[in-house]
Order: sequence, then structure tokens, then C-alpha cells
Amino acid sequence: MQIRLQALEHQQRALTALTRVFDGVEFDTNTPLEANVGFDPADPQIRENILAIQSGVADGIAAIPKPWRGRVDDGVLGIDAKMETGTGKTLVYTQLMYELNRLYGFTKFIVLVPSTPIKEGAKAFIQSDYARRYFDDAYGQQMDLRLDVLDAQKRSKGRKMMPKSIVNFAQSSRLAPGRISALLMTDKMLLSQRTMATDYDQTVMGTASVPYEALRATRPIVIIDEAHRFRRDN
Repeated sequence: MQIRLQALEHQQRALTALTRVFDGVEFDTNTPLEANVGFDPADPQIRENILAIQSGVADGIAAIPKPWRGRVDDGVLGIDAKMETGTGKTLVYTQLMYELNRLYGFTKFIVLVPSTPIKEGAKAFIQSDYARRYFDDAYGQQMDLRLDVLDAQKRSKGRKMMPKSIVNFAQSSRLAPGRISALLMTDKMLLSQRTMATDYDQTVMGTASVPYEALRATRPIVIIDEAHRFRRDN
């Protein structure tokens, strides 16, 4: 028996809303080749797009009740897409990476999840044969999502080498046609000082020897799964 994924209407509405955020936005392609194309989070066009989505102007997307609308200006563009458990969030955020690459050229994504079991579930889905078939059918085999997974690191003797998953993610270039790079990790790994704040005997992207520096330099889009389970102060 083979599993076959199907595009459902509510999932496509979520993808339409999320991708419309960048409609008409000006992008800077002069960023390093290992980084995403740049944009200004304060671009008025982004604000107009979000207001249009919330107001129900975008085709096929119902207006969001005003009490549910909110905005926090902290220099980071944060988009909250609420979906119930069991409605296909993993498929939606995986397909979102394909769509943002196809439409706007984004190539670097970090997927943050709140627990190891959810991390293993996301890894199993993204690397599954049935998911690969679904995305090959939708986008053709010329688009390739490469998933690296950051796991707990074992202590090693000799030179301190940066985790291979971070090196692979950071050094991939957007010049590779159709290449999408995703790094999957738990919030605990992201906050691990021993792994992420260590100055390693290795540099990536020319100068970065600390994982935090390397990841920041890639200008990643960060996808947070079940954000309500993350502590606000983190």
C-alpha cells in the first residue's frame, strides 16, 4: 500500500495567504551567495499586503476578525498562521519552502520545533518517499529540498569541528538551481550554549566560527512549529 498526499483546500488557502505577504516587495540580490535574498521588514508594501490578507481582500481568503489581528514592531517580520492540530501543518510549512523559493528566490530555512518527537516526525515526513513524490509532481524534479537535522553533539577529542548539519546548511549556495536548504532543530538545540555559542576550530562563509554567527549570516526564514509551546522570553 502506498501513501499518496492530496492538496486540500484549507492548506492551499494558508499557502496563498503566507506567500502573498511578499507580493510586490523589492528584493536585494547583492547579499552573499550563501544567504537569502534581502528585504526590508519595514517595507510599506509588506504592511499593505498583510492588511489586505487580514481584511479579506485576497482571493479565497476570509477576513480575519479584528480582535485577532495584531502587530508587533521589533525589527523582525513575524507572520502567525494558525492551523488546528491534524490539519496538515507539516505539509503546509514544507510546501511553503518550495513556494517561497519558486516565487521569490528564498533558499535558506530553519525549522524550529518544540520537542524531539516532533522533530523526528517532521524529519520522517520531509524525507519520506510519498512526500518526495508529492513535491516532484507539484514542482518537477528540478527543485530539490535538502534537509539537515541538528542533533545533540557528542564530545570529541582533538580539533573542535562545527556540527556537520550547520556547515552543510550555511555553505550551500543559492546559485544551485532549485536548491532549497532546510535546517531542522528543537528549541533546546538552538539555545544550547555548548553547541551553538562555542568558538570552533573551523570557519564557514569565510569568517564565522560560531554557529550563531554562521546561521545569522544566512539571513534565514525561520519556521516555528507550534509556537505557543515556546517560552516567550526565549
